[in-house]
This record gives sequence, C-alpha cells and structure tokens, in this order.
Amino acid sequence: MAEPKEKYITTPPIICIELEDDSSMDPHFASEDAPTALSVESDLSQSTTSTHEYPDGGMKAKMTVLGAFLALFFTFGQMNAFGTFQAWYASHQLEHVPASTISWIGSLQLWVFFFSVSANQSVILFFTY
Repeated sequence: MAEPKEKYITTPPIICIELEDDSSMDPHFASEDAPTALSVESDLSQSTTSTHEYPDGGMKAKMTVLGAFLALFFTFGQMNAFGTFQAWYASHQLEHVPASTISWIGSLQLWVFFFSVSANQSVILFFTY
C-alpha cells in the first residue's frame, strides 16, 4: 500500500513593522512629529468606530423592499416549479406533444423574464442620456 503524500500547509508570512524615532538621522524630521508604534496603534483604535447615519426612507422604502421581495419570491418560485407544470401538461393538456417540446415553455418563460429586465434597463439608459 502506498504511503500518502505529506500535505504542506503554507501560511502567509506575518509582517511586523515597528516604527522608531529616527529624528536623529533626518534633520527635517522633528522629534515631536516622529511616528511611534504606540501612536499608530492609538490612531487605528480611534478610527475603527464608525458614526455613519443613513436616512430612514420611511414607509415608502419599506414597502418598496417588501414589494421587490414578493415579486422575486413568487416569480422565481413559479419558474423553479415549472417541472410540476410540465408533468401536468404532459399528462393532461399536451399528451400528444413530446416532453422536449413542452420544456420550451419553461425555457422561454425564463428567457423572457430575464430579457425583459435587461431590455427595460436598456430603454431607461437610452432615454436618460
């Protein structure tokens, strides 16, 4: 039995930069302005807190999000469930038609859905500019 090859896990190197006061080497660098590791860390800890305030869109924004969710939920649900419809069509209304022909109904339905969205965006962009 062959022995398994050893797996090597590579980790990226950890880079540590330590800033020192080099004011003695550069005459243009004042000692009070010289960065140190402590001052860099304190600046980073203060900048991690964010105080962004976003406007509340109110009921109109909430209803827009709800409407978009419901539209996508039901549309994709109906398109994903086309196999159920195809089985119904094959056993009842379209008994004499092959299943490959019936599947074109769902394929075209999906294409029209996505094409209508892209066509709508194209028309909007065309009339905007």
